[in-house]
Amino acid sequence: MPGGPGMPGQPGGQARQPNLNDLKAALGLSDQQVEGLIGLQRERQQANRSAFLQIAERQNTLSQLLSPSADPAALGRVLIDMENLKLQVRQNDERYEQLSRDVLTADQKTKLKTLEDALKLQPAIGQAVALQLIEPPRRGDAPGGPMPRLGFGIGGVMGPGMGTGPLFGPRFLHRIPEGTPAP
Repeated sequence: MPGGPGMPGQPGGQARQPNLNDLKAALGLSDQQVEGLIGLQRERQQANRSAFLQIAERQNTLSQLLSPSADPAALGRVLIDMENLKLQVRQNDERYEQLSRDVLTADQKTKLKTLEDALKLQPAIGQAVALQLIEPPRRGDAPGGPMPRLGFGIGGVMGPGMGTGPLFGPRFLHRIPEGTPAP
């Protein structure tokens, strides 16, 4: 089973707990709630494991069946099996999402709605950062650790979705030194 040191599947390894301090503070979660949510995620992963393994098997079968003389009925059966397995995963995910939400109080659900609304704004935020309408988090300001400023040309800030075309390949990117004022 894949995993690194201290990860499940390694001799003597245990899963590292994710850093959920920001979420805990934003929603006002207790330690008991956090442990319950982590446990539900582990259960969800276990519940989906069999379906993921079967999807991988079907994908291998599909790859073997693909040829100029492929049997369309056999291909169709494999594709239908894969879609049914994907549906099973989606249904498991929906069930565990509801179980996770059931751990929250009414006040915490209201705060979660605020986070969901903010998530919908991420594309617009990235675009606003790319056009320098708003400042991105500075080094040390970002939750989870430092966030470097990336730029192109003369000190411009790169945002999500920027730098993907041929003119913005890795050789055009450079790290802006800390303390450099934004243009």
